[in-house]
Amino acid sequence: MLRKLTLLLMVFSLCFTAIACGSSETVPPPNQNVNTVRPAPNSRPNNNLAQGQYPVQQATYDDAGGEYSLMLLNTPPGSSPVYRTTDLQMARLTDEEIAAGKKSYLSLDGGKAVLHLTEDFKIEYVHNVTETVTNPQ
Repeated sequence: MLRKLTLLLMVFSLCFTAIACGSSETVPPPNQNVNTVRPAPNSRPNNNLAQGQYPVQQATYDDAGGEYSLMLLNTPPGSSPVYRTTDLQMARLTDEEIAAGKKSYLSLDGGKAVLHLTEDFKIEYVHNVTETVTNPQ
């Protein structure tokens, strides 16, 4: 009697686990978009900064789109601290500005951006490589 009861319980538990684990419903993983690549926007960046001078904390050049990204300080509230452009002029600080202790800054005048740099200011360079890889499988 005990043997039959044990056998019956084992059969029911095996059937239950087979049905529960063999569900045909697929559930997507919760973090599907972790490694997705976002395409670069085709339109011109939205740089809504007023004319003036803004100290530059960091500068990056991305050779894929020829775009400069400048991290600015002291931007007005509501404006993005990141200024992006493909048309950027660069100039060295004058001797008077260096003597006065002035640091690198972005000058905006009439929609024209000019980056005034100290000699030791570094621009980060992002190099993109595209290569065709055949699938060995």
